[in-house]
Amino acid sequence: MYDQAGLAQPLVVLAVESESYQQMKKDIAGKLIERLPATLTHVEKYADDAMDVRNTLVSKMQEMTTEEFEGVLRPVFEQDEWKLIASGAVLGFLVGEHQV
Repeated sequence: MYDQAGLAQPLVVLAVESESYQQMKKDIAGKLIERLPATLTHVEKYADDAMDVRNTLVSKMQEMTTEEFEGVLRPVFEQDEWKLIASGAVLGFLVGEHQV
């Protein structure tokens, strides 16, 4: 409130007690926080419709070459790659032993 008062700020300070001003600020902040989730659902739907994120992602991924697509997926699996290699080695060993 003081920020928006501009040149009249000294008068506002005198007119409004600091305790009541602080309480008013808390009340307004509480109401804003209370209404925020409902407001954000409208914003989320609008942003999703306006940017058309899903269709943009689908079309851009379809335009990728095989190497580019692999470059996107590789970091996702890189952390657990050793598990895949180890399980392949174990399975290969077991199948080889079974054949002997």
